[in-house]
Amino acid sequence: MKVLHICNDFLGSKVYNQLYTKLDELGIEQHIFAVQRKGRDNYSNEVDFQNKESEIYYSKFLRKYHKVLFRSKINYLYDALIKEIPIDRIEISHATTLFSDGAIAYRLYKKYNIPYIVTVRMTDFFIFLRFRKDLIFLAYKILKSAKKIIFISPSIKNKFLNHYLMLPVVELICSKSEVILNGVDDFWVENRSTKIQINNPINLLFVGAFNKNKNLKLLINSFLELQNKYNINLHIVGGRGLIGDEFDGIMTIIKNNHNIVYHGRISDKKLLKKVYEDCDIFVLPAINETFGLVYVEAISQNLPIIYVKNDGIDGVFDSELGESIEPNEASLSNAIRIIIKNYHNYIKHRDDMSRFDWSKIAKHYKSLYHQIVEKK
Repeated sequence: MKVLHICNDFLGSKVYNQLYTKLDELGIEQHIFAVQRKGRDNYSNEVDFQNKESEIYYSKFLRKYHKVLFRSKINYLYDALIKEIPIDRIEISHATTLFSDGAIAYRLYKKYNIPYIVTVRMTDFFIFLRFRKDLIFLAYKILKSAKKIIFISPSIKNKFLNHYLMLPVVELICSKSEVILNGVDDFWVENRSTKIQINNPINLLFVGAFNKNKNLKLLINSFLELQNKYNINLHIVGGRGLIGDEFDGIMTIIKNNHNIVYHGRISDKKLLKKVYEDCDIFVLPAINETFGLVYVEAISQNLPIIYVKNDGIDGVFDSELGESIEPNEASLSNAIRIIIKNYHNYIKHRDDMSRFDWSKIAKHYKSLYHQIVEKK
């Protein structure tokens, strides 16, 4: 099996590295086309392939005008891919986004008859369907020719199918769509916590980038209001984000509050686990979230979670593991109060973490790849 991954954000997310590593362990030959952008830590996401035929190919840096000139960007990347990758070896391609990667996979399919699957992510919904309606007919072509359409979470699938621009192709999408969750690092699957007691003071925890989508300012405002009623602390792990950065403003707010503990970025999983264990409630009121692996990390450490309704991880868990909210202060503060009052009702539920095991997820993808290639 020889797979081409067209991966627009390979250098910006560890998710792809983990999936490709597990696929490699299953013996799949992989050719990864990664897009380079200035300001990113390029070559920081290498995969130590066991399959010697596998390779990562890096595009030339995107230009500033490519943010606006989508078709020019696709031509630029398509030409680079054709020059670098042995197309005659490829049996199937996997586009990791509908628009930016799917457009390239579609062109490969039209010219070389290489079947492809496409994953729909929040950027497709929140950016392209919102601001690039001129590309909708291209999206229809990509969706129509895709052999499988993958959604990372139920909430993304629901949002996408209910978008008015998708109404003409809803039946088509439903006929070949599937939800395949992201996995988490093996560390969190293998090192679960059995924490059962709430601390005094109560410790809230936020893990994420300091940008508008993560809504840390909203959490801080709710925390400041609850401070007057509870013995409570807020622990924050994270830092500057690439988009919508709010770092300086947030640091100004929290620097003089002794009940807010800023840990900075933590890359060591053992240290991060210790922070989870020392806290009681995980709060990430993020909007426009594709999935949110930190929610799963928190659940692995037996923390109740607070998340935004109809977004990100909503719909993934059946058991009562936390509270969904509207992204406003009143809803968030109320959810924190509810969990504090009924704490043991949440932590007695333990979700099956095996479905977030990258090895199982990789086997699922391998099976899909084989089914599609065999039908070619």
